Amino acid sequence: MTNASSQDHDRWLRIIAQEHFGFPNDFQPNWETVLNPGEERNIGIVLKSRDIVCPDIVVRNRVAAPGSSDAMLLAEVATNDMLNDDAVAQWRQISSSDCSFYLYVPRGSGKKASS
Repeated sequence: MTNASSQDHDRWLRIIAQEHFGFPNDFQPNWETVLNPGEERNIGIVLKSRDIVCPDIVVRNRVAAPGSSDAMLLAEVATNDMLNDDAVAQWRQISSSDCSFYLYVPRGSGKKASS
């Protein structure tokens, strides 16, 4: 990803997180939204395969029961240059988790992202 594309991705990541994943809030005061912009790895999740992935957006429950996963929602934000087989494979892997998964792609790119 080019520097300009990375900046565009991170800008959309922050916009989407603010508009759709604004936790904590009055409805879910114990949830928090953690971002993994660019090359940052602020939070990861362990998949059933034991692989660790760092989705762009992770919403976690700060008071999860001991021994349970604290991740509640996961999201990935894609730009046009990210729509490739490697990204699709990663999205499939993330979507196999027990969390709800949201994928944001540019308008008109849904078919390409799901192939």
